[in-house]
Amino acid sequence: MSYDLVLFGLPKPANPAQFCEQLQEQEEQRILDEEGSSARPLDERVRARMQKLADSPRSLSSGFEQFEPPSPAPWIELTDEKHEVQVTISEQAVHITLPYFRSELREKLSLVARCVETLHRDAGLVAFDPQLGRVVTADDMGLLEKQYRDMDRHLPEITARKEEASQKKSWWKLW
Repeated sequence: MSYDLVLFGLPKPANPAQFCEQLQEQEEQRILDEEGSSARPLDERVRARMQKLADSPRSLSSGFEQFEPPSPAPWIELTDEKHEVQVTISEQAVHITLPYFRSELREKLSLVARCVETLHRDAGLVAFDPQLGRVVTADDMGLLEKQYRDMDRHLPEITARKEEASQKKSWWKLW
C-alpha cells in the first residue's frame, strides 16, 4: 500500500476528480490492450516530452535514478531510494508514490512538495490527491502528512483483517 498523487494537465472546466478517474481508466485499458502483445512504441516527440518531465524531479534530487528496461517501455520510472519516493511518467500523467510505514516522512514530503511545485511551474500540471479527493499544492503537505499518518495508524488493523479473511475457509470448499 502506498500514498499516491497523480499529476496531469487539467483542461478547463474539467472536474479534477472525474478527470483523474478517466485518466486512470484509460491507462488501465491501455495496459489491458497491450497485455500479451508487444507494447506500442511511443512517438519520439511523446518520449522526449516525457523525458523532459522526468528531468524536473531529477533536477531536485540527485537520488532519483531512472530505470532503464531492456526494451523501451511506455513509461519512465524514477526512484529515489533514500527518500523512498517513486515517480512514474506516462503519456498522460505523472504518478508520485510513497510507501506507508516509513520514517522521516517530512523529508519525503518535502521532496514531493518540490516535485509538485516544479512540475506545476515547468509543465502546468496539477496534483490530484486521491486520498483527500482534491487538487493539492506544495502548500498542502501538512494535510498529506496528516492523511498519511492516519492511514499509518489504521493500516495494521486493515492488514490483520485482510489476513484473517484470507485464512477463512471458502464456503465452497468441503475439505
